[in-house]
Amino acid sequence: MYIGTGNEPNEGVLGLVKVSQLVPFGITENHLFFIVGLLGVVVCYYLLYPILNLLVLLKWSSLLTYIFGGLFFLIIIGLYTILQHAHYLGSIDISKLGNVVLGITFFGAVLFIIQVCQSILTYIRKQKSNSI
Repeated sequence: MYIGTGNEPNEGVLGLVKVSQLVPFGITENHLFFIVGLLGVVVCYYLLYPILNLLVLLKWSSLLTYIFGGLFFLIIIGLYTILQHAHYLGSIDISKLGNVVLGITFFGAVLFIIQVCQSILTYIRKQKSNSI
């Protein structure tokens, strides 16, 4: 998503709103970024709340820990990469973050396999104890 200043042709918030049109109302580009961020967090909150409630009820704490740990690490690495590129190179190239995402995904797949194996072993043990 690009939030432009409105001075460029065909640029603005999703191509719908130009910042220059909002200046008479006292809304600056910073205000617009704040509003987009606030609305994004509110939408994500209401979309994720039922899913997280389900995960808590199912007691899948390892999945929740993985999700939040992966996101936290991705944010830290992403900010470091962006700041480093902006400071030293004057431009931002975040293509290397794909490798970080791949590493997080691989770790998630390993956790998933471990969780499935543990569930299968627990189920087999319960079946053996019930049959004896």
